[in-house]
Amino acid sequence: MKSAFGLAAVALTITAGAAFAAPGGLGSAPAVDNGIIQVHGTHRSCQTGPAGTHYHNWRGNRIACRPTRPSGIWWTWRTDGGRSGWYHRRDKRWN
Repeated sequence: MKSAFGLAAVALTITAGAAFAAPGGLGSAPAVDNGIIQVHGTHRSCQTGPAGTHYHNWRGNRIACRPTRPSGIWWTWRTDGGRSGWYHRRDKRWN
């Protein structure tokens, strides 16, 4: 009887651990099909990350940059408070 209770406790612990490790189940993870989980790591192209828009050089140092300008004549680079980016002056929206 004690071994059956122990096995049930172990099974419950494993199931609960898997539930906390993958909220929503494994089917909702975006890269479950190919086994690759995307993270923000070292990259050479200008991308928005947790530290703003930047890229990394060959040593892995972070270098600030601007993303490419959207097409059209109304886009201008703008900084408003803590936000920087391309702003559409006519439509009054950020890209």
